[in-house]
Amino acid sequence: MLARERRNEILKTLRGNGGLIKMKEIISHYGVSHETARRDIEALQDKGYVKRIFGGAILNSKMMPLDFTIGSDTEERGMEEREAIGLVASTLINEGESVLLANGTTVLEVARHLKRFKHLTIITNSLPVINELIGTDFDIYVLGGKIDNNELNMSGYLGVQSLQNIYADKAFIGAGGVTLDHGISDYSIYDASLREEIVRHAGSVILVTHSEKFGNNAFSIGIPLNSVSTIVTDKGLSGEYIKGLSEQGVRVIIADKANLPE
Repeated sequence: MLARERRNEILKTLRGNGGLIKMKEIISHYGVSHETARRDIEALQDKGYVKRIFGGAILNSKMMPLDFTIGSDTEERGMEEREAIGLVASTLINEGESVLLANGTTVLEVARHLKRFKHLTIITNSLPVINELIGTDFDIYVLGGKIDNNELNMSGYLGVQSLQNIYADKAFIGAGGVTLDHGISDYSIYDASLREEIVRHAGSVILVTHSEKFGNNAFSIGIPLNSVSTIVTDKGLSGEYIKGLSEQGVRVIIADKANLPE
């Protein structure tokens, strides 16, 4: 089944299931990996069709008619934008640096573009990031905590404690939502508490996130915008937000899919 077909089926399920679907339902029903299920939800959210929640998604019925289906031209657009964000964000890293990588789809795209480096120290709580970089010569340190089966990461008290004696040159974090009033938010309060600690233990913090996350608050708020030095996003970010972020001292880098290598 093509990604477009599967995502249309997910929308149909949402309409007939009270507007709610769990990540584990997508994985079980379609026989796909956790990463594929999360990409499906992210792609649907990027276009405004659903709103992601902890462990799943809810239907944003105001955004489409009942007979709506996803066309092929939108199938992988969101993923291409994330790939561009990951590529451009990776250029902010220098050989030999220590890099904190939080969990999240877009942060994983950063990790995928690090293999051109020879010497990096990686600290992460993300199982997909570990899996992506496990075959490299990097020094990889894994933050402890309880494994979240929905997000495939480790979070909680043990993760926060394991950061106490660590300092990284750069940290890359994602977001569930970003607003000028409330800053950076996340779906899980446990993930948010670990990201707050990550921010305190890095020389500079780079937020990598799709433009559709701006203007929305996820469940748990707590990271002010002035905690990050740079935001890497796509060209969908509005001029209002670019101006507002600049006024708060945040550098904004727009990553275009044209920047992707052939």
